[in-house]
Amino acid sequence: MGKLKFVNAGDADFLRDKNRVRGIFRHDIAKAYPTRILDHHEIVNDYFGDKAKVVSFCPLCNIGITVSTRIEGGDRR
Repeated sequence: MGKLKFVNAGDADFLRDKNRVRGIFRHDIAKAYPTRILDHHEIVNDYFGDKAKVVSFCPLCNIGITVSTRIEGGDRR
């Protein structure tokens, strides 16, 4: 699997106004994850600054969550 590549909103020419995204704002960083991509992959390991996070999405129940991977003082990824 390749590394995630984020683009600025204005450069996201693969998205249309009607496309849904899951938006997350953490540590002064805003990111959007297109639902049509999450439908297939369901889990994204990502960073917000130096903070590791897991973004998870269930296409069956249409629910997304973001959790920290920090346990007992270290990242568990």
